[in-house]
Amino acid sequence: MKKFLQISLPAFFLVLLIFYIFKGLGPKNYKHLNERQASENKESFDVATFASLPVLDGGRLKPWDSIARNSLLIIRGKESIRIEKNTITATEWLMDVLMNPEKADNYPIFRIDHTDVLGLFGWKQTDQKYFSIKELQEHFPKIDEQFKKVNPKSQLRNTYEKAIVKLFQSINIYHSLVHSIHSMISPGALTKEYEAFEKGIVEGVVAIDLQQKGEKFDKDAINRFMLFADHYLELSKFATILTVPIQAGKSIQEPGEWLNMGQALMERIKKDRFHPAVLLYGKLTESFRIGDAATFNASVKDLKYELEQYLPARAKIDLEYQFNKFAAFYLSKIYYIVIFVLSFLAILFRSKEMGKWIYYLLLMTALIHSVGLIVRMYIQARPPVTNLYSSAIFIGWIAVLLGVLLEKYFRNCVGAITAASVGFVTLLVAKHLEMSGDQMEMMRAVLDDNFWLATHVPTVTIGYAATYLAGFIGIVYIFMGTLSDRLNKQMSKNLYAMVYGITCFAVLFSFIGTMLGGIWADDSWGRFWGWDPKENGALLIVIWNAVMLHARWGGFAKERGIMVMAVFGNIVTTWSYFGTNMLGVGLHSYGFMDSAFFWLMVFNAVMIGIMILGSFPFEKWKSYSSIRGIKSH
Repeated sequence: MKKFLQISLPAFFLVLLIFYIFKGLGPKNYKHLNERQASENKESFDVATFASLPVLDGGRLKPWDSIARNSLLIIRGKESIRIEKNTITATEWLMDVLMNPEKADNYPIFRIDHTDVLGLFGWKQTDQKYFSIKELQEHFPKIDEQFKKVNPKSQLRNTYEKAIVKLFQSINIYHSLVHSIHSMISPGALTKEYEAFEKGIVEGVVAIDLQQKGEKFDKDAINRFMLFADHYLELSKFATILTVPIQAGKSIQEPGEWLNMGQALMERIKKDRFHPAVLLYGKLTESFRIGDAATFNASVKDLKYELEQYLPARAKIDLEYQFNKFAAFYLSKIYYIVIFVLSFLAILFRSKEMGKWIYYLLLMTALIHSVGLIVRMYIQARPPVTNLYSSAIFIGWIAVLLGVLLEKYFRNCVGAITAASVGFVTLLVAKHLEMSGDQMEMMRAVLDDNFWLATHVPTVTIGYAATYLAGFIGIVYIFMGTLSDRLNKQMSKNLYAMVYGITCFAVLFSFIGTMLGGIWADDSWGRFWGWDPKENGALLIVIWNAVMLHARWGGFAKERGIMVMAVFGNIVTTWSYFGTNMLGVGLHSYGFMDSAFFWLMVFNAVMIGIMILGSFPFEKWKSYSSIRGIKSH
């Protein structure tokens, strides 16, 4: 019975994972929007087609679904809203914001938990953390006043200033979304409004022409025309998302010319008709507000067809929508936790049968992680590492692949448990970085179209990943040896061999990556080496891995000593990876996150604690008797 449970447990999770993959690729039911439709209309809103409509934002073509997820992550910190017993997805929320803002204004999406910020509004700190734009509206002047007093240097802001900045930016994002696809004069009757505008253009132009000629003119006609024009001109200043294309793009890097809704409405003054996208977005808004799903669905399909005529040949809007929906990295993160727990149990029970199934589960999860990384590269048409977010994903991926190889050859679940640990931690870091906005943004000019960058960054990042994996194997060694009796002589030698091999791998890629970085720096900035903090950090990783190898070759450190040194490699790598950015100086200072400093210190403190644990007298280790042949040092 015990053996059956040990085999069936990982097998169950493997079958569950396969089931989730096929389920995740299928259609999704949007209950929130389907409940709002008119009772006599049984058709459901075509949310999927709307979510995959292309827009231009931040210089990049993307689906509305990405706008929804990124915006809600920044504002709320989550990709959904929970109201009573209903879960509202990011796309459902965005559709309410765009087409029925009166309803969306009541959604509690703005997180405020800083006592002083709450006190600014006369509110007390309670269990309520989320507030609606309607609740904040009367306090806009106070928020604006406090924002103007914030220290312009983000590194020097206190927690109150950070909270004010986040709230101010979140409100601006919300307002920008509200003004994205319609005029806001009469969102419930846009067809009539646009007809009135067209009539006003004709009458207004005639009146203005008569006025310039000094003849009698209709002053009211000019006023009506100017009322529309002034409002649409103001709209063009607020709408940051470009929704109406007027010129087809040549490539992803040259997406063509797009206008926001205000600009597109103003274009009607020069053209003989509205752009079809303007009228279709108007029909979408009108039909959505009254729950007419049939008209909405017909209009959204027409709009998708119209917009796709302007997309570059290699635009991957639908693929990005499917990529978002499948959530490969989220799924991988969950299963890395499962693999970690199962591997721990397998080591505890000394179950080789369980280890075999864990290996297959690790393979499947690594495949999902790989698919997510490859699809992301394909969408961006870029190398795997373009920013901190993608570097976290790539580091985890490399560590997992190395862990798979270790597990294949040693079959002791240590490769699985370390791969799962690094994979989970790096994807957790990536998830935190994702909350800062779009992580597929266009690259800076100095970073774009450069062969040396495309080779330097992935290569040096592979070195990071290998160093981390060696460090986590060191952690497993120390925990198994000090807290259990599961570390025997053979296991100890296997772990030692793992760390040695991975350290050789790490020093090779760290060195080559650092040299390639120097070539890139010479090509981009005219100097090979400038003792920049980031450059120094990369050099430290090379030096530390070399020190470990020389300590082993020279006999200065045996198995236990090398394991403790490997754990310190985690601190060195984390400093080069994140710590150098915290300094806010140097040409490589990018991706600054003030909140990361605290967690950086926590991580370092934990690593130092593990090193101290590993340095306890060898006789005090619980596994001492089973590995008595190893000398203490």
